[in-house]
Amino acid sequence: MTIESPAFQSGGTIPNRFTCFGDNRSPPLIFRDVPPGTQSLTLMMDQRHTPRDVVTLWVLFNINATVAGMEEGAVAPPGAHPGRNHWGQIGYHGPSHEGEHVYFFRLFALDCKLYLPDGADGARVVDAMGGHVLAKAEMWGTYIPPTETAPAPGSGATSAPGGPSPQTKDTP
Repeated sequence: MTIESPAFQSGGTIPNRFTCFGDNRSPPLIFRDVPPGTQSLTLMMDQRHTPRDVVTLWVLFNINATVAGMEEGAVAPPGAHPGRNHWGQIGYHGPSHEGEHVYFFRLFALDCKLYLPDGADGARVVDAMGGHVLAKAEMWGTYIPPTETAPAPGSGATSAPGGPSPQTKDTP
């Protein structure tokens, strides 16, 4: 089983439009080779500082096993159940932290549906998946938030602290 995005390659830079510094839209995703016997899929996006320090940005569970992916900006496929992210919100929350970070998109094929209420948090979803994972796929991307533009060498200009931050350009 694989998960990929036409917007960026695994290991590449997440385009600005998928972050809180841009449009905060979910990226388009493609799911391939879901194993036979899969009853549901779970999608999680998180940022891991350490194995115990995980910030969950997006949780969707009970995605129909026949779903082949998600379009850019999609909230959830029909029938899928949204979970709560690290901030207690339902829905996608793109990268928003200062400094460079790595973000993981993980897709799980399960042999059952999860009997959880909408809004279950990531930890509760992970606990419920225990012993039911048939396959797992992962892709990741990095993101560095926009920063102040440094003046051109020799220009005599200086950066004003707290001045406007330029937007980074999306990659094709």
